[in-house]
Amino acid sequence: MRTTMLLAATIVVFPLLTEAQAYRTSRAVTPPPVIRLDPVRVADALARADVAWQAGRGMEARRIYQELIAEQREARAFAGTAMWRLALNYLYADDKARAAAQLDELSEHAAAFGDPALQLRATFESAVLWQQLKRPELVPARIERVQDLLQSPAIPESEKEFVRARLK
Repeated sequence: MRTTMLLAATIVVFPLLTEAQAYRTSRAVTPPPVIRLDPVRVADALARADVAWQAGRGMEARRIYQELIAEQREARAFAGTAMWRLALNYLYADDKARAAAQLDELSEHAAAFGDPALQLRATFESAVLWQQLKRPELVPARIERVQDLLQSPAIPESEKEFVRARLK
């Protein structure tokens, strides 16, 4: 009788346990696939964009930078160099609003990837551009962040001095 009860319980409970395990497994979070970027290809894209920019083909350069940034983001790679050059491209094309917005985006990106020196530069330059664009409401938060970053031991003193001299 005892064996029959144990067998009956196993027949009833085992499928439930198996189903619960399958449910837990199906809900498991799987990490996204790792996409590897070829550093030579990244350097080549940056060089092509720089050549286009210097040859006066700013739109082509921006397209290359934007594609590279998208590719690096998809690969969860740091796109700081391409983002900085894209911001400069906008600035030299006299599109200060886009340059400032790109620098804001770069600042967030640098913070996410742990590059406080680049975050300091991007945040400060963004504040300067927003001030020039007569958007003073956007400046104080950025200057406050700059002041905080100037306290960081991870940022070289030369970077801090460059910003401090311009703040005066």
